[in-house]
Amino acid sequence: MSPNVGSYKTASDKNDPSKYQLMAMSTLASGAIPAKDAYNFINQQKIQSVVFGASSSVHIEETIN
Repeated sequence: MSPNVGSYKTASDKNDPSKYQLMAMSTLASGAIPAKDAYNFINQQKIQSVVFGASSSVHIEETIN
């Protein structure tokens, strides 16, 4: 994550979803992060929407599950 994970957590913690809704993008880091790990992290943040791309059917199945 750029600049770093802590910056994203801080921004999410300070966010008021009624004023500004956050969207997570590139959530699987081009296959570098397992879907379960990525979405466990996202579910701990104040994220209202997720956009994901998949380079394989395995990524899509992991995301759905």
